[in-house]
Amino acid sequence: MPIDPPDGADTITDTAWLHAFEDKIIEAWNSHDPDAVSMLYAPDAVRIDPMRADPIIGRPAIRDYLVGAFAAFPDITYRFEGLPAITPQGTFVFTRWTAVGTHHGRIMPEGIPPTGRRGEIVGVNVQAFRGGLLWHDYSYFDTADLGRQLGLMPARGSRAEKMMIRSRQLQAQLRKLRRLSPR
Repeated sequence: MPIDPPDGADTITDTAWLHAFEDKIIEAWNSHDPDAVSMLYAPDAVRIDPMRADPIIGRPAIRDYLVGAFAAFPDITYRFEGLPAITPQGTFVFTRWTAVGTHHGRIMPEGIPPTGRRGEIVGVNVQAFRGGLLWHDYSYFDTADLGRQLGLMPARGSRAEKMMIRSRQLQAQLRKLRRLSPR
């Protein structure tokens, strides 16, 4: 999904304000309070999460997403890695973070049952603000790595992973042959 600066986004130039806001975000996420986190989002905010097929639109939907996330990983903790970066135009902020938690509840919306395993992911969020609140929040992290840690995918380099990759390659070859064969 391409990211263009949304019309009407705040221009971020005050790094002290940004650091204070980032502290609020971490405190809210680590409190596991969906209301506290969702209130940091604009009413019409958009959140993109690689674990979800569709964007999460609006503060109520973001709150519902958080309820599910905190149920799936009730002990999750976040920390920022380094300082956030601001684009030269001031329209986007990039933050690198690490999250650690144990999978004790169903992962929404797919309903993946709890594994009881602990996972640690590193990600980056690309954020735009409006009215001093998060307005567009794009989250990026390696979902395959999380799947491996939770035991939902084969280990990297394992025979099972190699078989899975070979299966995908054969599927691609079959599709190509079907397109090329005369009907």
